Amino acid sequence: MQYRELDKIGFKVSVIGLGCGFLGDSSKTKQPLEIVRKALKYGVNYFDTAHAYTDSDTILGQGLGADRRRVFVSSKTLAKTKSEAAKHIRESLNRLKTDYIDNYFLHGLEDKRDVEKRLGSRGALYALIEARDQGLIRHIGCTSHHSELLIKALEKFDFEIVLVPMNIVEREPLKALIPLCRDRGVGVTIMKPVAWGALPARLALKWLLNQPVDTIVPGATTLEQLEEDCLVGDYENFSLTDSEQKEINEIISRIKPESFWWHNLEK
Repeated sequence: MQYRELDKIGFKVSVIGLGCGFLGDSSKTKQPLEIVRKALKYGVNYFDTAHAYTDSDTILGQGLGADRRRVFVSSKTLAKTKSEAAKHIRESLNRLKTDYIDNYFLHGLEDKRDVEKRLGSRGALYALIEARDQGLIRHIGCTSHHSELLIKALEKFDFEIVLVPMNIVEREPLKALIPLCRDRGVGVTIMKPVAWGALPARLALKWLLNQPVDTIVPGATTLEQLEEDCLVGDYENFSLTDSEQKEINEIISRIKPESFWWHNLEK
């Protein structure tokens, strides 16, 4: 597994992380604990979970076990208010069976009013700041399906990590958000890398690893998916071949960003 520094945070994260959204969904994931443990064996040390994933947090905590302190765990809250976010942080700590979380995201910034509310005086951000001051979380990040909202949030607060959708087809973050993050030392993590299965995983992940990002967090519902993803992180060279570039061009001609549900969310 190759590793990249999570920008100014300094932690070297695996280029392929594990998105944990499906770990608690028994209808999709049959061996969740084994997925976490196999990920560790493959060299994965970045895990992306969320308070809203509930059982996934519990499974992740069990799966990490004694390895907890050598990995980087990001969690998230959809809370709008300070009191609700503080509650979510406490519950995340309990479910993960840990006394700290490496990074906590303000999750899913929806529109400009949402940014103003959650970053306002009684907003969720201030629970994260207090938790960081208390050592309960170490870093503060934000996520959105819209790059421009993340840019707006970065103008208002010194967030240390962002999480944004990007893939072969959905490249909008490369225009302004990622250059801003690189200039300011903000870690860049990527969700929706295979567009929920619409893109071939190996090619999609390899393309992303040619971009200025730190880690990619595909989900895995089977051990076979996990292995396929992690093998890409093992490549010595991420350069694309002519045939791979041709395949990418064909995908771009066939699939448009507007076809992805998150691209059309109101903002």
